[in-house]
Amino acid sequence: MDVDGAALVKGALPGSTTAEARQAFELVRLAPRIKLAEPFAVTGFDLRVDLRYRGADGQRNDLPEAQWQWLAPDCLRLSTGRKRELVRGPQGDWLIDASREPLETLELGVAREHRQDKRALDEGVALARTVQTLFDLSQLRVRRFELAEAPTCPNEALTTRARELVWVVVETPDLQTPAAEGRAAPTMVRALLGWDKTTGLVEQAQLAELKQAQGTAAPTQGPVMAHLSLRDHRLVDGILVPHQFALFNTNAEGKLRGEAAIDGYLRTATLKPQLARESFVPPTVKKN
Repeated sequence: MDVDGAALVKGALPGSTTAEARQAFELVRLAPRIKLAEPFAVTGFDLRVDLRYRGADGQRNDLPEAQWQWLAPDCLRLSTGRKRELVRGPQGDWLIDASREPLETLELGVAREHRQDKRALDEGVALARTVQTLFDLSQLRVRRFELAEAPTCPNEALTTRARELVWVVVETPDLQTPAAEGRAAPTMVRALLGWDKTTGLVEQAQLAELKQAQGTAAPTQGPVMAHLSLRDHRLVDGILVPHQFALFNTNAEGKLRGEAAIDGYLRTATLKPQLARESFVPPTVKKN
């Protein structure tokens, strides 16, 4: 239900939403597709990117010219460019190593040595689904949408830019955050979106869990779970797509880390990939 007690409907704002907030919603909704002649739903992408992963322990992994394929809602392939792939698909999570002969596939389980790889898949899916939603806010179910103040950001550079943006708060089940270790992903998210007042393009997003309360009490915000930076928007298949992106997650104390867990620089992209769910099944795994 929304804040007025009405059922959530895609693209519909609560009746109590102010005129100023409605105007902001329309600007942000239209901005990525302003040059698109024929609207289409983004249900996947195929990207060539330079990726940098930073672990909580400070370990860094650079993947120049990696391939990042995603198919809604939860299929993902992260190819390192070094004959090594992480895959999430209908047969689960896998590590594929083509540098070995014969090709080696390893199913990722709950063992400690698999945590970093599974976390990379969790963060990749969450980032993909959040960016998909920002491309088309008409697919968003909105509990609350109102103007807001800039949040506390992970570092000084983001904080400086945040002061120049216009901010709104949106409560929705349709933005994704990676689950904290040992916990399920939240079912409702409270997001702060910061957008450029000239272009309407979202440049920053901060996501926190919205905790359901007992009885008739209003939900409360949980800890911040992630901060997203989106920059350098350029046209891809008629949609303005950020060519530089970064995902900041939290440390063991629940505070946003100053360095991004994922940095990405887009080289080539399509938002109309020829992918099927079977594309995300390792070649040596029998399909059901």
